[in-house]
Amino acid sequence: NPYIPPSESDDDNHHDGNNNQAPSSEDNPAALYLAKMPFSFDNLMQRLQAYKAIPGAMESDEPLDFSTLPFVEEKPRDIMSHSTIMGDEIIQAQSQDHIGGCLSGDTHQLSSEFQSPHSHDPAAVIYAIPELASLGRVFRSSKSTALTETETEYVVHCIKHIFDTHVVLQFIVQNTIEDQRLGNVSVTMETESELFDCIGEIPCEAIAYGATASCFAILERDKEQPLAPAAFACELKFSVVQVDRVTGEDEGEAYEEEYPLENLEIFLSDFLAKTSTMDFRKSWESIGNAHEMLQKFALNEKSISSA
Repeated sequence: NPYIPPSESDDDNHHDGNNNQAPSSEDNPAALYLAKMPFSFDNLMQRLQAYKAIPGAMESDEPLDFSTLPFVEEKPRDIMSHSTIMGDEIIQAQSQDHIGGCLSGDTHQLSSEFQSPHSHDPAAVIYAIPELASLGRVFRSSKSTALTETETEYVVHCIKHIFDTHVVLQFIVQNTIEDQRLGNVSVTMETESELFDCIGEIPCEAIAYGATASCFAILERDKEQPLAPAAFACELKFSVVQVDRVTGEDEGEAYEEEYPLENLEIFLSDFLAKTSTMDFRKSWESIGNAHEMLQKFALNEKSISSA
């Protein structure tokens, strides 16, 4: 029988037989309404928005349930804090025909809504670039990491977007020199780690004075090797065009420039995501014994107080 909620007129000592029934498995609306959700309603909204942003998700025939929704951490505003540091931005990323291949002349202009602190999915900027969207679903995006001091000529932050077998590094660059325009902006990296291999990059076409834009580097992870921290020596590379401060017109030819950055590190924690559960016991029991490990340990202490 379908679940019938008790009416306000029901007495504590007199109940209809149906009113004591919990929602049955056949009564889906009632079961969904009364059962504990695996996450909060706010997080559900964030996951649905992230699902809609995945290319082809809305056309998929796969049934939509909690397990098929992408994972979104509970505090997206912390992840998106880089937007408040630099303000709204227009990302101009030069596209490449294929990752690791030759770059084409196409330009992606990504609206600042993807960088807005109100956005619940920092991976939306990745899905908006076809070459990056083809890597699959983003597992999580890290907080913004500063690679320069905030008072320097060029301010650079990095966000690490974690995929199943790839890591996309989003370098957010701000030009603070009034009489310069930066062109073909990219970040080169060197590492002694054999776990990651840089297979491609998407440079930024141009950054005017006061503007902020992003360039990207794509790392492929060797899944045959265990996860381990990795450090990268980074250097900002770009061309510089002197411009008139009043008219904004070019003055002279462009020349190549390099700017050293702080080392970037990829930690094991970048591959872990915070999560919360509305029913810990149910979540614990649902894991099963597949990942259980039993060991016995002995303490030399004879009592808890002595330990």
